[in-house]
Amino acid sequence: MIHQEGAVKFIPPPPKVFFRERARLARDLGVLGIRAMAFSEPILVAETFAGTGIRSLRYLREVPNVEHAYLNDLNSEALQTIEKNARLNRLEDRITTFRLEANNFHYTLKTQEIFPHVLDLDAFGSPVPFLDSAFHAVREGGVLYVTATDLPALCGVDPRSAFNHYGVLTMQNWFCHETAARILTRAVIRAGARRKFQAAPLFVMFDGLALRGFFQVVHGRYDLDPEQEGFLSFCPQCWEVRAIPMKQCCPRQCSQGHPVELAGPLWLGELHNPDFLERMRSEFPRVAHWLQIERVAFFLDRMREEVGMPPFFYRLDRVSKRLKISPPKVSEVIRALKDRGYPAAWTHFHTNAFKTTAPLPVVFDTVRALAH
Repeated sequence: MIHQEGAVKFIPPPPKVFFRERARLARDLGVLGIRAMAFSEPILVAETFAGTGIRSLRYLREVPNVEHAYLNDLNSEALQTIEKNARLNRLEDRITTFRLEANNFHYTLKTQEIFPHVLDLDAFGSPVPFLDSAFHAVREGGVLYVTATDLPALCGVDPRSAFNHYGVLTMQNWFCHETAARILTRAVIRAGARRKFQAAPLFVMFDGLALRGFFQVVHGRYDLDPEQEGFLSFCPQCWEVRAIPMKQCCPRQCSQGHPVELAGPLWLGELHNPDFLERMRSEFPRVAHWLQIERVAFFLDRMREEVGMPPFFYRLDRVSKRLKISPPKVSEVIRALKDRGYPAAWTHFHTNAFKTTAPLPVVFDTVRALAH
């Protein structure tokens, strides 16, 4: 039986070859993101953990000017699957396969003077062990598309792993997935800075399975801004959340004197580039027959709303439970906060959540006033 995703046909993956059907959104966003980059020359792509090869084959089929793909996997059965899928789509002459450890693959690309415009790094677990070598391989002005699946570590369930891999403190709460996205973003930016690269986040998102970050890489000195890195302070009792730049001392108590939890260091700047999100959206008429447009549009619109908002959000069900009331609609809360003069927006991190600059007492008063 032959399956199809986008413009690519593929055989059912063998049991030992990794493929996650539910990760299609990440593959759709990859296609759209590369198209939005509008490279003016023939494009080379590389995939460090290729699995079935569907990502790269879709890039070859669905992105104009993608000329060649370099696919790597240590699993020999995966390489056989990639080659079968390439032949099925008549793309066998446009791929080169490698069977190398991930870091070795990156250094091999550099040694052979193959500098891909797009390096797709979808590791099992944390991508941190492969970031430094990735910056040796990716082309100037190119894209590093990074995936992190180690959510227990990043979301505070396994704090020791988070400290070992990222050198950070984590915490468990309702906005932990955004905290995780900001930890990953800082890790990528820091890895680039060590190699004298700027890694600018074009979008960083959580798709319900993993974190995905799309970074543009530019060579040159990058003076990191201590105002854009720091900690999040959260009080489990009064719910006060504060973003604390790195150069300020971290408080041990909230403004009401309760002990606080800390997460960080992490990225406090923007996760998304709004102009780039608009360029991705402008590609819709040309990709409607390949992508799950409604789902992609939902995430792009939510990410666009997050720009300029605080680095955390409120879940309406949690707020309502604390207030012991029936929850109103998120749309009603957002509208009411705006009517009170406070910026407010949806977030893609959770369907029943919102972001706002309003102080917590105002949030409580607004939700309480809307209770049914």
